[in-house]
Amino acid sequence: MADVVFLIRHGEVDAMWRRRYLGASDPGLSAAGRRQCGQLRAVACEVAVASPARRARESAAFLAAPVVVEPRLREIDFGCWEGRTFAEIQRIASADLVRRWAEAPETMVFPGGEAVAAFRMRIEAAWRAVAARPERRVAVVTHGGVISWLRRCLGGPERHPNRGEYVRVAKDESGVWHEE
Repeated sequence: MADVVFLIRHGEVDAMWRRRYLGASDPGLSAAGRRQCGQLRAVACEVAVASPARRARESAAFLAAPVVVEPRLREIDFGCWEGRTFAEIQRIASADLVRRWAEAPETMVFPGGEAVAAFRMRIEAAWRAVAARPERRVAVVTHGGVISWLRRCLGGPERHPNRGEYVRVAKDESGVWHEE
């Protein structure tokens, strides 16, 4: 079973997608994103478990390990907010909905998209599958929202690393996961 997991955020995407909600959208890495991911070659893992999103799979390809796709590691589906900036969302969405996203995200259901509660349950199920893998050192290549939630579940801060970077978590002798 896994005892070290690298939570890797995919590299940067093309400029036209920056500062936009990118859940189910599927852009590839930019040249800058490929440069960011070059450092991943140094991550010593036996397998990479990646989101099915193109940007995550392209990032995972920089690891010196076989890549397995795990659909539950995909980012949240923002529905009709996909591909929009926050300013655009403020123009099209009700003030109540925007306020709920800011103040009580756990209650949010994105119009035409996914409920935050369902997203979190999906991510927790993906984590259990990763932790049960037979390889001891596993890289998880996924998205900012996924990593933020996993870190919170593991007792860490609810935030993500920069693009193309990672957080290392390990299981101690009593079986408890923690960041190193």
